Amino acid sequence: MTFNMRASIDKKANKPKSGRRKDKKKGLGFEYWLFWLLLIALFFIFVTIFGHNGLLQIGELRRVSKVLAEEIAALSEENELLRKEIKGLREDPFYIEKVAREELDLVRPNEVVYHIVSSDSFDYRIEKGGDR
Repeated sequence: MTFNMRASIDKKANKPKSGRRKDKKKGLGFEYWLFWLLLIALFFIFVTIFGHNGLLQIGELRRVSKVLAEEIAALSEENELLRKEIKGLREDPFYIEKVAREELDLVRPNEVVYHIVSSDSFDYRIEKGGDR
């Protein structure tokens, strides 16, 4: 049996150090998966903010909802006033007379109406040829 020193050295040279292979194929690395994970996360963040039901849309809908709630409250108050006016016109003869006098300028027979004009609305124009 002969010992070949050269063959022994060649075997040691081809042996990988510490269990690693020299010709290890590089698989999908950490950076690859991190890139795709970040890309997907950015997509979901974009959709959450700018999407159809995103944060911007929800804020706009809340603002519109607040405006509509205020409008509903104002219309409800107006409806209540109109209901009271309808009830007065149907049941109260004094209220009917008041409305007829104020809105329709109606008067009773042999009644004289005086319209008082304030000094703010009076016209102080001087007619031609007159002194003041």
